[in-house]
Amino acid sequence: MYNIEWNDTIAIGVPSIDEDHRRLVGLLNDLFAACFAAQGPAMIRKIMDELVDYTKYHFEREEKLLADVHYDNLDAHKAEHRTMVTQVEKYQKDLQKSATHDLSNDTLKFLSHWLTDHIQAEDREFGPLLRAENLG
Repeated sequence: MYNIEWNDTIAIGVPSIDEDHRRLVGLLNDLFAACFAAQGPAMIRKIMDELVDYTKYHFEREEKLLADVHYDNLDAHKAEHRTMVTQVEKYQKDLQKSATHDLSNDTLKFLSHWLTDHIQAEDREFGPLLRAENLG
């Protein structure tokens, strides 16, 4: 079973962003649990819908903070966010059609790797800038 344990390697030291990331990790863990406990397609879709909505909310909030501090890599960061949203929405649509175990595993693998990789690589870069500006 997949499960992401929140720890200091995921935190970037910006309270609002870390709280969003913690929430996203929690939603992913809920999705993992629903899939592996065979809670059924309706529950899987419900959690996935919440995950997609919260991801969009988080990206919008994060991008505003980065714009406020004139983050140099904002355009590239936004592009990565758009790619993630496109992929997550594709999985969401696929799950609405047919929530199979295989599809759920593919979704979980992608989301797990993407979230942790994105936070640990991309988001970690701007943590010091937001902390220096006392934002977040």
